[in-house]
Amino acid sequence: MAQIWRTSDVGQRHRMNAIFGLLAVAAFWGTSYGIAKEAMLYTSVLLFLVIRFCLTLTLMLPLIIKQWRWQTYWQLAPTGVILSIIYLAETYGVYYTTASNAAFFD
Repeated sequence: MAQIWRTSDVGQRHRMNAIFGLLAVAAFWGTSYGIAKEAMLYTSVLLFLVIRFCLTLTLMLPLIIKQWRWQTYWQLAPTGVILSIIYLAETYGVYYTTASNAAFFD
């Protein structure tokens, strides 16, 4: 058991963590289309996106509040507008197609 802390074994652990992290991202990404499709049976596309981003803001705000700078905010605002347009188009696409087609095309 003491051999785990050797340099090559630590590198192997980092590699395995990266692989499991990628698998987790793929699982979340793959299931998000089905969940989005199901959620939009009960709400509109715009309301779904508002809820989604409000939840994200609630989770992320404690992590970034100490480093908040208005100058950075205004520099990143155009990127946020572009990203919002992309999410709007993507979510409308999910709304008007099947979840399996949306996951395939992404």
